Amino acid sequence: MTETTWGLWFNEFPNYQRIPKGQKPEGCPEWLESNQFQTWQKQGLIIWNNTDRKIESLHGTEALELLNALVSQDAWKSSGVSITRLVHRIEMNLPSRKKQKKDEPEPAVEKPKGKDVYEEIIHLPPEAGYELIEQLESKKQIITQMAEQE
Repeated sequence: MTETTWGLWFNEFPNYQRIPKGQKPEGCPEWLESNQFQTWQKQGLIIWNNTDRKIESLHGTEALELLNALVSQDAWKSSGVSITRLVHRIEMNLPSRKKQKKDEPEPAVEKPKGKDVYEEIIHLPPEAGYELIEQLESKKQIITQMAEQE
């Protein structure tokens, strides 16, 4: 018996409900923690990696971008599917902890520099790509409507 290392679930509508203590949402991975329940209940494509115990939700626009990347590129067939998210990364330089003398002027504080980068949030094996394409294609009309409402 082979254990699946990943999974996906599509929520057409957000499904927020109170989960009694000690219970888990129906159909979720067995390792899901209470702080991850909200992700499981969000609208969109829910993807998880059982090995890393990570779960992420992709909204309409993100799901369409993933479908486009999977259809237009072949790298995932050998290296696996990299699910990314655009984040704003800020680089901050911490001031010196050295004591300042009374006569010394205060050092100039640099403004933090930021840049937008795509960061991998979850990684899936190559075989996941085919099922993702199939699932996203079958739900494309609903996903497109979700994207238009964002």
